[in-house]
Amino acid sequence: MELANELLELKYKLGILQRTDCTWEEDDKYRSLLRENKPLPDGILYDAPSDGSLELPHFYKVQKANLSKEELAEYVQYKQLKSIVTIKNCLVFFTVLTILSLVGGIITAIAIGLS
Repeated sequence: MELANELLELKYKLGILQRTDCTWEEDDKYRSLLRENKPLPDGILYDAPSDGSLELPHFYKVQKANLSKEELAEYVQYKQLKSIVTIKNCLVFFTVLTILSLVGGIITAIAIGLS
């Protein structure tokens, strides 16, 4: 079931699912399960501090966003296009950086040759 929870978490991060915070009572119940090394119910995820602090985890449920199939397909297409734009921007940035490095190298070589 860990793989299923990872998939839920990934869908949540991509915005396909929406988050519903658990109540404080549910948080206490799920913390007890963690302390006893028992599995959490399906669909229950939590934010744990990554720095190893003693802050208590906060639990949440993920559930489908109220999107039609068409809206979901449009959303996925939008995310893909957004990724393509990011890749293009990175490509342009690194191309410009390479050209500037080459020009700087040529100028340095000419300056050393003239000395």
